Parts: sequence; C-alpha cells; structure tokens
Amino acid sequence: MSETAVIAGIHAVKHALDSGQVIDELLVERGRSHPRLNELVHLARKAGIQVTFAPRERLKRQAQGVPHQGVLARLREQGVATEGFDSWLQGVCAETSPLLLLLDQVTDPHNLGACMRTAEAAGCAAVIVP
Repeated sequence: MSETAVIAGIHAVKHALDSGQVIDELLVERGRSHPRLNELVHLARKAGIQVTFAPRERLKRQAQGVPHQGVLARLREQGVATEGFDSWLQGVCAETSPLLLLLDQVTDPHNLGACMRTAEAAGCAAVIVP
C-alpha cells in the first residue's frame, strides 16, 4: 500500500498540479471563495482529481500546522528510496554531473517550497533535508 503525503497552500498545490504529481484528492475549505482557489478546483477537475469541500478544522488538522490558505492536496508519494542512503547516492553520482541541493535549518515552509521549485527548474536530481 502506498503512503499518502499532504501538501498545503496555494503555490504548493498549484505546482503539484502543474508537475503532474499523482494527486488522490484536492481538499478546499468549504465556503471560501478566491480566484486562485477556483483555478485549482478547475485544474483538478480537468485532471479527473476528486475535489472535496471540507470544514476549515479538517484542513487545519491535516495540514499539521502548515498554513493551508484554504487548500490541501493528498498525493501518493513516488520514488521513496527503499535502499540505504549510501546506495542511493552512489546511483545518483553515477549520472553525468548530478546536481543535488542540500538544505539545513530552513524553517519557513514558503522558503522550502521556493527552494524546491528552483531546484526542479535547475534540474536537481534531489533535494535533501534533515
């Protein structure tokens, strides 16, 4: 059985939708209306993703303290390394000029999201955080 990850916030969810991540469900705060939230609902429905309108308390609980801005996406994790880190790193280093981003002490989820979007745009093979 695959594990489920939850991502929160308008930018993070939009990026997940745009990048083609496997999203099981989009949760939107019931009664909240905003053009950017409406765009996410439209994109999710267009992609055949289940959209659920849920109470604010449910989103807050599932976001686990991350500011959700009225939207969460439940997605299946992909590419979770099952072998040891050393073995994984040897495989990555066998590639031609692998680019890795190592982060430490990033506490703001928005900064982490910006770093990850930049890493993807730069072609990083991985982002490693403690």
